Amino acid sequence: AAREAARRDADESKAAADASKKAEAEAAAEARAAADAQKRVEAESKKAAEEAARQEAAEARAAVAAQQKTEAEAAKQRAAEEKAEGKSPLEQSKFDTARQQQKAPAAEASKKEAAAREAAEAKAAPAEAKSRLEQSKLDTARQQQEARAAEAAKKEAAAREAAEAKAAAVAAKETAAREAAEQKAAAAAQKKSEAE
Repeated sequence: AAREAARRDADESKAAADASKKAEAEAAAEARAAADAQKRVEAESKKAAEEAARQEAAEARAAVAAQQKTEAEAAKQRAAEEKAEGKSPLEQSKFDTARQQQKAPAAEASKKEAAAREAAEAKAAPAEAKSRLEQSKLDTARQQQEARAAEAAKKEAAAREAAEAKAAAVAAKETAAREAAEQKAAAAAQKKSEAE
């Protein structure tokens, strides 16, 4: 009977140790999964911020290019007009006719260039000089960017809290398993002592 009790106690102790090891392995796996999830959230947040920065830089470059193109065309037009001064009436008439012919097919292009120029001026001008509509667009874009950043921060905080909660739960499981194993070991020792 004593040997049977000892074997039973040994089996129970081994089962408790196995359960404790299993709980520790599950806890480590959950901790790794939580860390991976947090890394993914941080990577997504960083990627969103970089994409927003690239988009803003591209818009700024486009605005500068449009402004430079507009200024170059204006300078070219002024140079042509200055060159036309002092010509004979016939030459002046030919120049005016050529200029009108050049302007006629370029009406649509001029409209697009004017729109691009207005956009460039709106971006280059100080915030105080912008119209309410343009300022509203800028505010909306900024708010959207801030909202995206806030959402990313919220996800990161949620992932961190979830990881901390999982770690706490894992620690609680480990503590409970260890206490149960210790109690079983103590009970087994007590039974063995009584059997002896």
